[in-house]
Amino acid sequence: MRHKFYHGRTSKVWNATKHAIGVDVNKQVGNRIIRKRIHVRVEHVLPSRCIEEFRERKKKNDQF
Repeated sequence: MRHKFYHGRTSKVWNATKHAIGVDVNKQVGNRIIRKRIHVRVEHVLPSRCIEEFRERKKKNDQF
């Protein structure tokens, strides 16, 4: 049985299946960063909101 570990990070999707999404996650182990490819159920995935601030700032700058 696999060990459970909460990743909770922004990542890139590399695979999509019927019930899960494969994502690349960077995990720090000691003094190095390892890229892990994990499958996550669709209901646990949220779209990233990091671009929202950029889009709002772009709209605001275009008004002037």
